[in-house]
Amino acid sequence: MCDHDSSRDPNSPERRKAARYAKAGKVCSITGTVLAVAAIVAGAGLMKADNGSPVLLVCIVPMAVLLFLGGYFERKDLTLRCTERTTAHCIDTVRRHRGRRSTRHPIVEYEVDGVRHTAELSISCSRKDVGELYTIYYDPLDPDTVRDQ
Repeated sequence: MCDHDSSRDPNSPERRKAARYAKAGKVCSITGTVLAVAAIVAGAGLMKADNGSPVLLVCIVPMAVLLFLGGYFERKDLTLRCTERTTAHCIDTVRRHRGRRSTRHPIVEYEVDGVRHTAELSISCSRKDVGELYTIYYDPLDPDTVRDQ
């Protein structure tokens, strides 16, 4: 992990590495999404002819890998940038739907240099977690950017 001085320097090696991870994550996510659309479009037309399986396989496998890598690179970017630790308390929860499933995520409030911030964490929680404390890490150059453990 970076020391406090280098995490505050926008030109530090850690920041440059984080920027490369962020860029790679976006490229992977965009390319994966394009392949998903291509698979849907190609699959819809070719399934009628019953020979769409190879085309779908060629699109779906790389799409899944690229979307996985996109998430991995974005997480590495956050890990490199969000180096300052603080305690946040849950003030509410929000329900997010993904297909037929839904999960609740905590909305937390925390203070950095006398300024209050709120953020939604990526972890799941229950409605009962309002009032709970969470350890979070924030970006010292952008305290609104956070990651949970």
